[in-house]
Amino acid sequence: MTPADLADLVHRVAHQVLVAQGIDPSIVPKRVVVTRPRNPAHGDYATNVAMQIASRTGMRSVELAERIASGLNSREEISRAAVAGPGFLNISIAPLAHNALVKQILEAGPAYGEGPEFRDHSYAVCVEVSPADAGGDLRAAQLAVVADTLGRALELAGARVSRKYVISPRGTSEFAESLGELGVPVTSTSGGDVTIEAHQLNHARLTFSGGKNVDTLAQLVQELGIDGARYCFVHAGTGATARTDTRRWSRQSTENPLYWVQFCHARMSWVERTANALGYEGSVVGNQLPAHPCEEELLRVLGDLPEVVASVTRRGEVHRVTRYAEELAQAWESFYASCQVLPKAGQAWDEMWSARVTLTRAARVAMANVLHVIGISAPERM
Repeated sequence: MTPADLADLVHRVAHQVLVAQGIDPSIVPKRVVVTRPRNPAHGDYATNVAMQIASRTGMRSVELAERIASGLNSREEISRAAVAGPGFLNISIAPLAHNALVKQILEAGPAYGEGPEFRDHSYAVCVEVSPADAGGDLRAAQLAVVADTLGRALELAGARVSRKYVISPRGTSEFAESLGELGVPVTSTSGGDVTIEAHQLNHARLTFSGGKNVDTLAQLVQELGIDGARYCFVHAGTGATARTDTRRWSRQSTENPLYWVQFCHARMSWVERTANALGYEGSVVGNQLPAHPCEEELLRVLGDLPEVVASVTRRGEVHRVTRYAEELAQAWESFYASCQVLPKAGQAWDEMWSARVTLTRAARVAMANVLHVIGISAPERM
């Protein structure tokens, strides 16, 4: 169960509670907000929807929250819903819902991350870039990559996207060729189209330190590679300035965030290959998980992807995609280090190994989808 699924369930239960009381159910917000509690002991998620609407129902917020909690506790997807404080709802997800999430991810495959908010809507991403503008071709290239990543996020969210990247007459064929290497196809060399301005896409001004001097896009690609340049541009964030240490970004170690997320994908792929050789048959999680806090955290992170994608598309903050990739890498590495994922020599294969390998498969699907949004490769071996 993703946070979006849970929000929809809370919305439906709150709607039913108000109808039963003869109260107009339209006062329930269209988008119920669910968040993670600061203390995991309080549950998987929390919502203050009862406090938001209680004043319009004639009920105290605690009373309304108790009625909603009762409705949630009757659902098999919910392990426990409890009222806290003046009307907060703390909600714990049942193992059945965790199984459903893993199954949903595996069935959706490359489409996992889609949501109803953007499904089947049409968007045009059209950007004019000029390497002669302030900041040179690095600034222009970053705008193009950020725009391309936004388009990819919209596609994963379920939208139909058309793109057009325009090099102004002051651009050069070398610059256009470098953009093409980065996966940004240039379709025109003249202006006149609607332009997405840099501030609308919330991308930072990059500065570089360490290693060789980097003044042009071609130099950056030579220094970091195509994947490194794209990840660097998307990772920069929304601040006024983002400083990038090219020495760090060129290392083949976990100090390099790009190397780390790609290495995690390769390691997940290795787990799948090894499991297949040991007789894994692709079973679903069942009720074996979560049996460890690291499994719970990984499941929560996996469930966050659709909302992360929707948030990126709403705000244009594409750096959140790289933050999510790193969060997923951290959650899976903690799971892999704390939970035995594969049997050791002499151990018989059982349902627990199947459950953990299946969870790894779901994590690999999510990671591959995120790397595709960023526009970088998802290696199976490193």
